Amino acid sequence: QKRLDSIKVVENSVLSSYHVFTMKSSLILFVSLVVFVYSLLHFYAYRKIVIIWPVGIAGRLVLIGFMVLLIAAPFLVHFFVGKDWLMAARAIGWVGYLWMGWVFLFFVIGLFADIVMGLGQLRFVGVVLVMIVTTVVVIYGVFEAQHVRVKNVVIKTPLLAKTERGFRIVYFSDLHLDVTTRLKNIILLVQSINAENPDLIVFAGDMMDLPARHIEKYAGVLSQLKAPWGKLAVPGNHETYVGQGEADKFFKEIGFKLLHDEVVSVADGRLQVVGSDHPTIADFENKPHIFTVLLKHEPRLDPKTQGLFDLGLFGHTHGGQIFPFSLVMRLVFKMPLGFSTWGERSKLFLTR
Repeated sequence: QKRLDSIKVVENSVLSSYHVFTMKSSLILFVSLVVFVYSLLHFYAYRKIVIIWPVGIAGRLVLIGFMVLLIAAPFLVHFFVGKDWLMAARAIGWVGYLWMGWVFLFFVIGLFADIVMGLGQLRFVGVVLVMIVTTVVVIYGVFEAQHVRVKNVVIKTPLLAKTERGFRIVYFSDLHLDVTTRLKNIILLVQSINAENPDLIVFAGDMMDLPARHIEKYAGVLSQLKAPWGKLAVPGNHETYVGQGEADKFFKEIGFKLLHDEVVSVADGRLQVVGSDHPTIADFENKPHIFTVLLKHEPRLDPKTQGLFDLGLFGHTHGGQIFPFSLVMRLVFKMPLGFSTWGERSKLFLTR
């Protein structure tokens, strides 16, 4: 028996190591692809900028050097965070991430203008107009991101209808706490959630982009979230990048139980939450007499689970964030944003 236990331990260790290796390999491939595409966007922006700024070789080299620094900005942020130079990381992060959104939108709007006017026909006035429109859209996006919007969805079920108000679940996802996150936005989020008087709070992954010590100031605020039946969460891919130990530590500090392919019973056994690790799917029994919530980061559905749960809550995609990624996300994950159904029993909700 001891030998069998040892074999199982070794097997689990190998599988865990393989999972980490696969995640890291996928991350390296993804980052390489992103850097390549991001560089192409800068090449497009460079070709347009020199139309309105016809400088010589020295000026063009300065522009190229500036763009190289902006491409490297996300890596510089992580470097400075590792050195605990948080002010520098925050400044570079704000500039780098705003520029990232600007250059992508400039490419989309500029390419549309190129197609309408004919390739190569977008000259001085056209480029300036594209720049102005892009800047206005980015400014609007920054202000829009400061607001918390609550989406109310009513699901009628006899399994939880023991009180007049029913059973209220508040669900949110993908905070991505880092050095650029504004504390007042987290305070507003917590106030908005508590104002809903939830019975249960659930979070669907990607809470943190940095180790716990660098986002400590948010812990005290998030710990003020209140729900009589507790606070549950599942890890996302960014928790995997940060490390399970760091994730477990931070979620425990803010009062959330982090589920690793676990089933938790709440509401006196009338409801169960199945928490599925990224990117796996938890095994669970069919219990039609219990309202079952599947909490998972990635919106990928296993056909074997069809008809096994009443409500599936997912995150990860951010709605694609910027067109045309919204279309790409729909093609990749095949789940519409917001509320939808799957089969006769399951209701689905994919957050932005």
